[in-house]
Amino acid sequence: MSLPATLPVGPYTIVVKAETDATAMVEGKPVKTSALLFSNPVTIQVEPTRVGLGVDPRSPLKIARGKIIQLGFTADRRHGFIGKVHVDLTAPGEVVGLRARGVTLVGGSDSGSLQIIANEDAPLGRQQFLRLEAVGTVEDRPVYHAGRFIELEITE
Repeated sequence: MSLPATLPVGPYTIVVKAETDATAMVEGKPVKTSALLFSNPVTIQVEPTRVGLGVDPRSPLKIARGKIIQLGFTADRRHGFIGKVHVDLTAPGEVVGLRARGVTLVGGSDSGSLQIIANEDAPLGRQQFLRLEAVGTVEDRPVYHAGRFIELEITE
């Protein structure tokens, strides 16, 4: 789940409301009916961010099929967090047409470069919902998450 950076700290309860219309056969005749449904509530606790993720503004915004680019990034540790931060390229479902090997920042390092390779058959155009995702670990357990959308277009 991705939350807005400006969301105030505190508990939030989420409920999904769904409305639908249906047709049922009653005594051989179609009868329209509607239903209003609510999910079970889910409560989350929003805490101050422990990792601020940024993209180098000088990084390329386009990549040609079969080529390689370097995407510079920063991962700013905050509020006393000193653990490792792993940064990788993600998209809903999976990243299509691009390959990247994640980078782990340790110790005092707060910036890195993600090597991105475009496949020869990568789909042309802007890649929807492509983002960098950072995972901060405490005793090798993933605890803190951060994300940043990136604009990247695949060209010929």
